[in-house]
Amino acid sequence: MKPDGNLDTISSGDLDKFLKDKYGEFQQIIIDFSNVDYIASSGLRVLALAHNQMKGKDGLLLRNVGEHVKEIFRLTGYIHVLKIEE
Repeated sequence: MKPDGNLDTISSGDLDKFLKDKYGEFQQIIIDFSNVDYIASSGLRVLALAHNQMKGKDGLLLRNVGEHVKEIFRLTGYIHVLKIEE
């Protein structure tokens, strides 16, 4: 999965729907954040739900997270919860 632009109220719904269809199919879900410029609280909520759904499996992995989005993860504490590949 490779979201594009901002993960806000509008686009996070699409990501949530996509992920809900995948929870039972995969041991790990990898999301490429290279094209994500901003993440709003609604996007953080989707990632928290995905993280919880993938517990007991290989989990949720975020790749290519830009510095601006990483800063949002730091400020919200998500940096300590989510698996982020450096």
